[in-house]
Amino acid sequence: MQANNEIITTIGPNSLSPDIIKSLKAAGATSYRINLSHSSPSLLDDYFSIIADQYVKPSLDTQGAQLRVLGEPRSKFFDDSAVLRISSACSIKSGTADFLFSHPEFFQQVQPGDNLRVDSDGLVIKVIDVSPSDCSLTASAINKGIVLPNKAVDVIGRQIILDSLTQFDISSIQKYGSDIESLFLSFVNRLEDVQLARNLLAEAFPDAELPRIIAKIESRLGIANLEKILPYVDGILIDRGDLSREISISRIPIATDAIISLCRTSSVPCYVATNVLDSMILNRLPSRAEISDLYNLYSRGVSGIVLAAEVAIGKYPVECVHVVRHMHDLYRADKNCILALLPESGLLGELPESLANWL
Repeated sequence: MQANNEIITTIGPNSLSPDIIKSLKAAGATSYRINLSHSSPSLLDDYFSIIADQYVKPSLDTQGAQLRVLGEPRSKFFDDSAVLRISSACSIKSGTADFLFSHPEFFQQVQPGDNLRVDSDGLVIKVIDVSPSDCSLTASAINKGIVLPNKAVDVIGRQIILDSLTQFDISSIQKYGSDIESLFLSFVNRLEDVQLARNLLAEAFPDAELPRIIAKIESRLGIANLEKILPYVDGILIDRGDLSREISISRIPIATDAIISLCRTSSVPCYVATNVLDSMILNRLPSRAEISDLYNLYSRGVSGIVLAAEVAIGKYPVECVHVVRHMHDLYRADKNCILALLPESGLLGELPESLANWL
């Protein structure tokens, strides 16, 4: 399986404009991803309107089976020993909660004594009391920390089974499923998660050409069931960030290699996301380590790269796409044994001057 160089860009506050989308396309972007974890029904309508006007087809990325902070917390900072009230949006106690969680079924499984980690380096709280019928709990802060909207939440040392699609996922798919290029399914843990999404699309749009389904592998269970999932999807996306919540960072390269190898064996496209060009969120130029990472990913056989925060909230979204396209072109020239025949400037012609001087 050869690298196809799909460049999947995530549309967000810093790229949601006609001019930026045109520039992304000109630089080499091939897909325009809307992350439902950072959206809302009204914002989603705006995204589709603006993107569709540029004659490109957007993609949706579901919230999936990840517990997250829903909406704005009552306070962004909680000190040691603070007592917190947490509920779901559908709880009768939601109006008095310090913050909300995205999956109401979580409250049927969490137990007193469980420790919850809000974001990877944020607040840690111990559950004191749970009211499953009210979808609410009381907890005490073990250490101080910051709570921000959309941040992921884990139960430390224990797995909680969550629905593979949230209600917002379902309503978004039912409304826009026939107008998207791809559906990225977050936190796919088993084949049934893929089948649920396919059935939802087929029922909502029985006569339409359905989008590609890309399964995001972000958990140990997803890796364990990968061979069962592969025949039923149009691609695999390795989210190195969320995967590192369950696998130590030092083992992420090993897991990435194993997943890419399985995809190649099954002739299923494989994409990689997270920390691809993080330095370019604030800086115009990529780091040496990022350039090496991109080349190595292409040499392993990935079919494309996913740019997330780099394009959604970064200062240089278009330059990021230029860098990814350049590194793919460089890899292909090297693989085809023509790199030595090209002048030093042979692959730099379409780059902005600052990038050409650096690369």
